[in-house]
Amino acid sequence: MYLTQSNPPRKGRGLRAKSANSGWLIIYRAQVLFLMNTKKTRTIGQVAKLTDLHVETIRYYQREGLIEEPDRPAGGGYRTYPESIIQQLHFIRRAKQLGFTLHEINDLLNIDGQQACAAANEFAQEKLDELKQKIADLHWMRNKLESIVSQCDNQGCRNSCNIIHTLNDPDIEL
Repeated sequence: MYLTQSNPPRKGRGLRAKSANSGWLIIYRAQVLFLMNTKKTRTIGQVAKLTDLHVETIRYYQREGLIEEPDRPAGGGYRTYPESIIQQLHFIRRAKQLGFTLHEINDLLNIDGQQACAAANEFAQEKLDELKQKIADLHWMRNKLESIVSQCDNQGCRNSCNIIHTLNDPDIEL
């Protein structure tokens, strides 16, 4: 580790300590210590913890072509993942939270150029319309189930269960 002064000593200036091997940069300014990871690559285990994904999920995304698989180091050792892949994994995770499929996420990741915003907006609008339809379908199902359940006397089904009868009889309209 070596120490360098950021500039000639003046008020507000501090010392920097940098380790060439570890990739950590320590900056001491105004009596505050900052640690920054300047080593821009991480192992798959570190990436998994950082992105809150399982290692196997990351490998699955590699097999599906959503992210690139880093090359093995020539001298052996662990593959290391650059910051760009970590960014992509965060993107994938957030897109999945919004209901995008992996195929749709792959298309979103490949949007580039001047029309990127318009294309992303179109994807998002289609997903929103799809979600609105699903919500409407769920409301319809809830109402039908409430109706069927309210008709059940729940008294041991003397002759036959009204719920099962309704589901079995194709002539009864839901």
